[in-house]
Amino acid sequence: MEKRFFRRLSVEDGTTIMTKDGFFAGILENICMGGLFLRTNNKMEVGKRLEVDVPLTGNSTNFTLVASVLAVRVENNGIAFQFDNLDHRNFWTLLSFINQANA
Repeated sequence: MEKRFFRRLSVEDGTTIMTKDGFFAGILENICMGGLFLRTNNKMEVGKRLEVDVPLTGNSTNFTLVASVLAVRVENNGIAFQFDNLDHRNFWTLLSFINQANA
């Protein structure tokens, strides 16, 4: 049984994740304080690090999460990314988004 440290927030939102090399179009399936899962047809190697800009649409506010991520799992339907050293500002941006969604 897999143990998770953070509760996932289902998002199911079409999004484009920007990187310095281009972008990944897909569906942001879920996000938590530890990482995110992007449903996409794009492929990537496990262990690849990226800098990403992820737009997050909340109930009353829009957020943009800017973070360093690590591809930790690649499946036929998407890529799981783990946040890599989330800075203070982006930690609070993500926490605010998750809290607002759970309110």
